[in-house]
Amino acid sequence: SEIQALENDDAKFLKSIVLGWEDMENEDGSEYTFSKAHLDEMIEDFRWSVGVVRTYYESFNEAMEKN
Repeated sequence: SEIQALENDDAKFLKSIVLGWEDMENEDGSEYTFSKAHLDEMIEDFRWSVGVVRTYYESFNEAMEKN
C-alpha cells in the first residue's frame, strides 16, 4: 500500500501541528473536546491521521504557490 502505518515521528509531527479542534462530536452527539489524551486517541485512527497530514501539506503547498 502507498500509505504506510504511522511511526513515532509521524505522531510527534501530528502533535506539533494539531493545536485544537472545533465541531468534533462523540457518537452520542456530545462535544468531543480537545485534550492531549483525545489527540492521542485520534492519532490512533489511521484515516484521521493521514487526512490531517494530507490537509496540512496541501495547505502548505497552496500557500507556497501563492507566494
